[in-house]
Amino acid sequence: MIRHIVMWKFREGEAENREKFLSGLQALDGVIPEIRHMEIHRSCKPGNPYDAVSYTHLTLPTTSRV
Repeated sequence: MIRHIVMWKFREGEAENREKFLSGLQALDGVIPEIRHMEIHRSCKPGNPYDAVSYTHLTLPTTSRV
């Protein structure tokens, strides 16, 4: 399993686009079979260096030869 962590900082005045992006990202959970678990967190704390973070647990396909 792979844990994939990404943090974003969006430009000022991009609140609408930020929400579209984060909602679309969250919608991928259940669509992409390799995503086992996904969490999207938005920062509500003023002065936080990041506006959002995603934690994703992935299982990648393997090829094995016997």
